[in-house]
Amino acid sequence: MKPARHRLAACALLFALSLHPIAHAQATSLEEQVYLALKANPGNGKVTFDRDKGLISIDQHTLGLDNIKKQIAQTQLEGQAAVDFAVKTIETLLKESRDLGKPRSWAEVKARILPTVSPSEYQKMAQCLPMGLRVARCFVVDNDNTRAFVTPKDMEAWGIKLPELQATAMENLQKISPTSQLRLNMDGDEVNLVISSQHDSYDSARILLPEVQSFIRKVLHGDALVAIPNRDFLIAWRIDNPRKRTLAERVVQDYQQQPHPLTYELFVVDDKGLRNATLVEAIGED
Repeated sequence: MKPARHRLAACALLFALSLHPIAHAQATSLEEQVYLALKANPGNGKVTFDRDKGLISIDQHTLGLDNIKKQIAQTQLEGQAAVDFAVKTIETLLKESRDLGKPRSWAEVKARILPTVSPSEYQKMAQCLPMGLRVARCFVVDNDNTRAFVTPKDMEAWGIKLPELQATAMENLQKISPTSQLRLNMDGDEVNLVISSQHDSYDSARILLPEVQSFIRKVLHGDALVAIPNRDFLIAWRIDNPRKRTLAERVVQDYQQQPHPLTYELFVVDDKGLRNATLVEAIGED
């Protein structure tokens, strides 16, 4: 699998990208400038714009620019450069989304099936399993620049069941997730934080791997709290870390500020695997 620096999920189009619509967009807003640029390209099809909500519609897809705007802010793009970045991102996503509509077999996609952690709303349309209060464990077909969520209809067409889908996804994720790529933050001679931030869209999903769970407990010398505030970040610390309340607060900030937010809830990795953390475990007693 080849990491993409600015990978966007093709399925986000299919699931109406804007979970947090932008209200009352101004006439000179980035949304309107992007809309006009998209509309000027006949190859994009029918493009419309809801100025009140700041939403762009292309064919059956409805897009909000929240994630793209966060990426623009991080890279400090301004003016026409910001517009060009947004347009290129959307047109790339559109192309692969349309290509994915062509017939595919299990043999064609098997090597590109991966697990992903997604907002729980995706369970309504994709093949997912509950994971937390705000997130679910889903499955995608990974492409060069985009990802397409696997649906029950896809599985029926491929002639596979959930156990095979899960096993295939986990095997593929393991191949691109050596524990040597996990970053260790030291406090003196001891590890106090374990971080995955490869920015390949699968950092959060790596906590699903038993090998990663075992490695985290080994280097932290005990049970750990794990946070996945956005798709491209995983961080773990000891469950008895005296600064865990501060760390939990930073997770909330990351969830609010970074692209592709997932959840501010925390998880525990113990000798039985992965589970939701209790409030006391997450921040301690007052």
